[in-house]
Amino acid sequence: MIGKIIGLFSKDILEDFEKDFPKVFTTIEKEEQKRINKKLNSLVINVIKEELMTLKM
Repeated sequence: MIGKIIGLFSKDILEDFEKDFPKVFTTIEKEEQKRINKKLNSLVINVIKEELMTLKM
């Protein structure tokens, strides 16, 4: 379930970026795109972990 949340969150961020800056991401080399995606996923994981740790039930 957490993996699905991470994937959807990352996808949403990239879609918003593409709306704000059309064609920018596609002009970047594939290897650089992979590094950006990897870093983005890492940041998303940190945000989600922090939110889940501070979640009060």
